Amino acid sequence: KLWQALQRRMNADSTAEVSMRVNWTFDEAAQVAEHIKNDLKMDKVLFGLGGWTHRGYDNQHPDILPTAPEAGGDAAFADCARRTVALGYRGLKFDPFGVANFTIDEQGLSQAVERVEAVRDATGPDVSLMVEGHGRFGVESALRVVAHLAPLNVRFFEEPTPPGDHAAIARVARASCVPIAAGERAYDLRDCQRLINAGVSVLQPDVIHIGGISAMVAAAELCDASSVSFAPHNASGPVATAATLQLAALAPTLLMQEMFAPLDIDWKDRVAVPALQIVDGHVRPPDGPGLGISLDGPEMALHPYLVRDLNLFEATSILSRPVRDQGHDPAGK
Repeated sequence: KLWQALQRRMNADSTAEVSMRVNWTFDEAAQVAEHIKNDLKMDKVLFGLGGWTHRGYDNQHPDILPTAPEAGGDAAFADCARRTVALGYRGLKFDPFGVANFTIDEQGLSQAVERVEAVRDATGPDVSLMVEGHGRFGVESALRVVAHLAPLNVRFFEEPTPPGDHAAIARVARASCVPIAAGERAYDLRDCQRLINAGVSVLQPDVIHIGGISAMVAAAELCDASSVSFAPHNASGPVATAATLQLAALAPTLLMQEMFAPLDIDWKDRVAVPALQIVDGHVRPPDGPGLGISLDGPEMALHPYLVRDLNLFEATSILSRPVRDQGHDPAGK
C-alpha cells in the first residue's frame, strides 16, 4: 500500500525517468524504513528529502523558516526572526498567509496576524517588518488584511492584489494607512509608471524582469521624480544580486535591498566569487570589474538548472515537486 504512493515522471519521449516522487507521512516513512531494513535486509539506503508540508506551509528548510506546528509554529518563526536580527539585520520580509488565495477567511486572517505579532514581539519596535502578499488577494481581502496590519507598525505591504490590475492596487493604496509596495512583476517602464500613478509608496522592479540594468536605472529615476521609495526586488541568484547591488548604490530614493542572505543555499558563495561580505545587515557592492564577481564553471556544473512547477499556493513544497523535462511540459500545457 505504501509503495502505491510512488509516482514516476518520464520525459516527453518516455525513454527516461526524470523524477520520482512519494507522498508519505512520517509514520509511513518509518514503516518503509523498517521494511527495507528487516525484510529486504538492506543496512544502508540513501533517501533525498525533497520537502515536507503541513497545511500548505513550505517546510523545505524547517530549521530556517519553520511555520507549521510540527516545526514549532509561530514561536519557531519568531525565533528565526530573532536570530536574524541578532546578526545585525534591521528589516525582515515574510509571507504569513499560508495557502490563502483570492480571499482569506477569519481563521486564516487570525493565524496570519498572530504570526506577524509573534515576529514583532520577537524583534521589538526598531526592526522593519515587511509583509508579502504575493499578489494573491482581491480588494476586499486586501483591505481587511491592511486593517489588521496597521497596529503592528508594518513598514509596507507588498503586492496585496494581482499584478497588472492597477485599478485594484490603486483602490487598496488609497484606503490603506500601511504603505503599499509592488513592481517585481513589472516588465517595462510603463508598468512602473502605472504603479506609481496608482499610488504605491515603494517601487520594487526586478533587474531580470524589467529589462536589465538600463531599465532599472530609469525606474530609479522615475521614483526620484515622484518621491517614491526604491526597493529592488531580488529573489534570484548571485549574478542578479551583484547587478542589483550596483544599481541600488546609485538610486537616490533607495529604501532597502532585498536579499536572501544569510539564510540561503550554502553553495551560492562558491558559484560566484568573491562572496558578498555582509556586516551588521549592510552589504558593500562588489567592486571588481563589471558586476564585480566571477563565475566558477566547475561549481556551476554541480548545480544544473531544474524546471519545476511554481505555484506558491499549492499545498506542497516547490522543491519537492516533480522536475520537468527541460523544453517539454509533461502535462501537455
